This record gives sequence, structure tokens and C-alpha cells, in this order.
Amino acid sequence: MSTEIKVVVVAGSWCEDTQRELPHFYKVMNEVGVSENQIELIMVDRKKHSSAFNVSALDVKNIPAIIFYKDGKEQGRIVEAAIGGTEEAMMNIFKMM
Repeated sequence: MSTEIKVVVVAGSWCEDTQRELPHFYKVMNEVGVSENQIELIMVDRKKHSSAFNVSALDVKNIPAIIFYKDGKEQGRIVEAAIGGTEEAMMNIFKMM
């Protein structure tokens, strides 16, 4: 997988959608060869705030939000749960990249 690819995940440990979708996310990342240093995991509180990152700059309203970038430009986004499943949606984004 290209090193120009970066994936930002905004998630909350308290969120049921995050708990359900994050294992699928990491499974696909492993399968397609995206390394850990290409993934930025931002944990937020129930108000979608993080003390370490300005989440509002990402325009995240619901979580988990998985945002895919290539060469610094957003290529796709999955929010909460994707129709057809997170794994399939992620693979479709990678095919377009």
C-alpha cells in the first residue's frame, strides 16, 4: 500500500458503533498493508472533543469516523456504519485510490 495514504479515525471507547467497527477497520488495514504509522487514532469524549486534537477541523458529527487521505487530500469517509459493512466500504475506497 502506498505510503502517501493516511487514515484518520475519530472514535470513542464509550460508543457502541466504535466498539463494533474498529476491529473490522484494523482487519482491513492489516490485509491491505497500511502500516500503523499511517493511521491516526483520535479518541474523543461524548461531546466529540479531544484534548490532543482539534476535531472540529475534521467536520466530524458522528463516530466512528474513518477518513481516508491520499497525497493530503480526502478520498473517502465512513461514518458510524456503512451500508453493506465497513469492510466492503473500505475496500471500495481503496479501489478508487
